[in-house]
Amino acid sequence: MRFSTLALPVFLGLPLVSAGPLAARSDADVLLDLNAQAREALEAQLSNSTTEARSTKCNLFNAKVRRDWKFFSCAQRKEYIAAVKCLQKKPSIASPTFAPGAKTRYDDFVAVHINQTLSIHGTGNFLTWHRYYVKAYETALRTDTGTGWTTGKT
Repeated sequence: MRFSTLALPVFLGLPLVSAGPLAARSDADVLLDLNAQAREALEAQLSNSTTEARSTKCNLFNAKVRRDWKFFSCAQRKEYIAAVKCLQKKPSIASPTFAPGAKTRYDDFVAVHINQTLSIHGTGNFLTWHRYYVKAYETALRTDTGTGWTTGKT
């Protein structure tokens, strides 16, 4: 049995999906089920919250959806590639003492990942750190490039 199929929902405190044996289900099916569970939780939160709370908390209307590359349309894939190429043309903003080889904005993200690998990977902080790292990367793709890339959200 694959680690991600069984351990991830248990680690996240989610019930195991019951639409068939886990071993027979693809990772994409499991992720779609987890996404559905998250949407149901957001819908429940939305129905039980005030208008003021809705504007300040994550809810069904402002939740970010990160889609797998294989579910991107051709146009979305081209938008992503254009955004990455744009980051590769922008000058680095990292300190030369931190990342002496970083020449582009894309290199900044590579340098951060390389410099943090030994102190983050394999630690309890990994998931939190990596979630923030990916969010920062996606934000740079959206705001620094002007390409309109939307993380695959439709």
